[in-house]
Amino acid sequence: MDKNNPLISIVINYWESIEYLDKCIDSIQNQSYNVWEIVFVDNNSNKSPEKILSRVSKEKLKYFRLNKYYPLGQARNFALDKCQGEFIAFIDADDIWLNEKLRLQVDEFKKNSKIGMVICKSNFIINNKIINKNIEINFEKESTLENLIYGNFIVMSSAIIRKNVIDENKIKFNKSFEVLEDTLFFFEIISKSSLVSINKVLCLWRYSRKSHTFRNTEKLLAEKIYFKKNYLEEAQNKKIISDNSMLNYNLNLKILEGSSKLYINKPKETRAILKPFLKKTMKLIIVYFISFLPRKLCFFMYENIFKSPLI
Repeated sequence: MDKNNPLISIVINYWESIEYLDKCIDSIQNQSYNVWEIVFVDNNSNKSPEKILSRVSKEKLKYFRLNKYYPLGQARNFALDKCQGEFIAFIDADDIWLNEKLRLQVDEFKKNSKIGMVICKSNFIINNKIINKNIEINFEKESTLENLIYGNFIVMSSAIIRKNVIDENKIKFNKSFEVLEDTLFFFEIISKSSLVSINKVLCLWRYSRKSHTFRNTEKLLAEKIYFKKNYLEEAQNKKIISDNSMLNYNLNLKILEGSSKLYINKPKETRAILKPFLKKTMKLIIVYFISFLPRKLCFFMYENIFKSPLI
């Protein structure tokens, strides 16, 4: 293996999201760094990706089709087992990388062997328009865990991980998780190694209310509660988490609980959930009041106020 140009295994877990797959594949093929393989796991989708994948050379593509649908965490573990690269990158099938992403991230890894993960800034794509509000990362907080509490700041498609960190620490995705599997996985990676963030937008994350995340908001809520009970409230972690951080996390849980009712068109239940906490945060107040609007206008207003999806 070439130490100066290490192999990157690019994991794509795919299920039905064919609409933008061609753009995703093109963004990989257009990378200035070209020492990579694609590990493509088709989670028993009804929409065949093979025509689009035919543009990738056979030497660079590993295609696997699962014999039935598996939870995303379990499907991601299957992909990990097939990776041969020194580094593992992830990209969702509807996201896009800018041309210099892989090269700049590999350069960061070369600087320090203790770096376990390199991420970058990401912008949103909403209704096919790029929203130039990238996710803020505040490394001045006490710990990376504090950042995770304030918001899942790591976009899956932005991350590259040193494979030996995964192997040596036997880190896996939670095989029953469908939405928050990345947060738990990244927490384990960061707890065993150091994290570097490139202060540059190199990834575009596509938001759609039809996506896996937004069709499973109640599942996301359950998984966030699990994360709180089994990670944040563990004795060793409670020592490094401020009361203010936990308050913020709990309020965000309430907002998510209320928002999940909007996604299934039950605004009265949204208001009943949020009303007792109206004096707590401006975001919660806004979600409460826009819930009186027609459903589509409600989402439109939130996205234009916060330049991010309602979740």
